[in-house]
Amino acid sequence: DLAQLQTQRQTVQNQRDELMRVIKNEEQQQSSESVKRQLLKVEKELSALQQQLNSLHNNLYLQLQQHLPAENFDLLTRLLATSVLSLPLESPLQNVSFFEIFAKNFAALPFDISKLEPNLFLKTAQEIEAEIADSVRQKSELETLLQTVQTLDQQKARQQKLESQLSQLDK
Repeated sequence: DLAQLQTQRQTVQNQRDELMRVIKNEEQQQSSESVKRQLLKVEKELSALQQQLNSLHNNLYLQLQQHLPAENFDLLTRLLATSVLSLPLESPLQNVSFFEIFAKNFAALPFDISKLEPNLFLKTAQEIEAEIADSVRQKSELETLLQTVQTLDQQKARQQKLESQLSQLDK
């Protein structure tokens, strides 16, 4: 009877020790809120990449590049957001005078935009698809990490239960 209790106690203690090791490793990971923020960021990037791929051959960037003088085009690529430049167009731009006037008026302001980076560089379909694959992989890893982090509380409760069992067995 004593040997059976000692075996049972050793089994419970081993389970507790293993669980404590797992919990300690997981506590060193990020919080679930941090992982959720990273996941949202990756999903947003994935959506933007999907939009870029879908509008690769028909977007505002290409239309402006075709119709504007180089200096106006350069200015607009520095000022307009990537999400605007990569917007698909339902029909070709017929009148780009708005963009020309905007660029000329902005260029007359006392700003030095030469330090601003252009917001969009056209990528090939292969480059975009590679980035999409990378984002999908990141998303999958973050989803797995989120599940792991969320089970931490359950494991802590199990640890307390095992410690309680150990205390009962020690009596």
